[in-house]
Amino acid sequence: MIFFYGLERLQQIPYVPRFLVSYLEFRNMRGIIPSEGKPWQLDSGGYTVGVKNRLETPFAHDYPFSLETYADFINRNKPTVAWTMDASVKYPFPSDIIKRKQEITNENTAKLSDYTDKRIGNVLQGWHIEDYFQHIDLMKESGTLTTWIGLSVTQAKENKYFGRDMVVEISKQLPGYVKLHSLAFKFALLKPFPILAKLLYSSDSANWINISKYKIPSALQTGALKTFVDKMENFLKEMESRPDMYHYY
Repeated sequence: MIFFYGLERLQQIPYVPRFLVSYLEFRNMRGIIPSEGKPWQLDSGGYTVGVKNRLETPFAHDYPFSLETYADFINRNKPTVAWTMDASVKYPFPSDIIKRKQEITNENTAKLSDYTDKRIGNVLQGWHIEDYFQHIDLMKESGTLTTWIGLSVTQAKENKYFGRDMVVEISKQLPGYVKLHSLAFKFALLKPFPILAKLLYSSDSANWINISKYKIPSALQTGALKTFVDKMENFLKEMESRPDMYHYY
């Protein structure tokens, strides 16, 4: 599993091997993201929008920008993958609302894929395992099962076993070409369940910044920050190579 470091500031780019930034944070930027040739991901901010709209308009997920504006930013900056403008399911909505959110997510993915030459990654929506299976079927039917598929398991915050089982079962339903990516990955899942390092192609999180305490690297901190990132990379390789990782699967 490779890890994309969620960044709060572009000044952090030189200190990480790959990264993720949110369009919500940088949408007013006139220049180009200085990626330095590194792999990087662009997040639409669907989680933030979903939390904001959870009570008022559960269908709407009104982003403060249009599909066309987001697509233009993608085309100018050319991220490795840009996550779709999804209608996020972050709460246990009724099944009909969950299905409609899945359909909206697929519709946005189809439009963005046309605008951006297939640079978009779709994002699975659901609350129960059956919801995710349903969304995979809807993606196949609508032609929106993209090469990169994002997964955010909100319930894993309270139940680590649910997070493990979700990744295991979903990975069985996806074709071999799909790169399954865990959005806002919880590192607490990795040590007890190193199988996730094998089943997930990649993951991202901004929590590493809080752990490292290097939000704005100073001249005195760059060496320590590099050491911290090296430890992160070695930890991921260790988890992926552990011989007991297949016992559950």
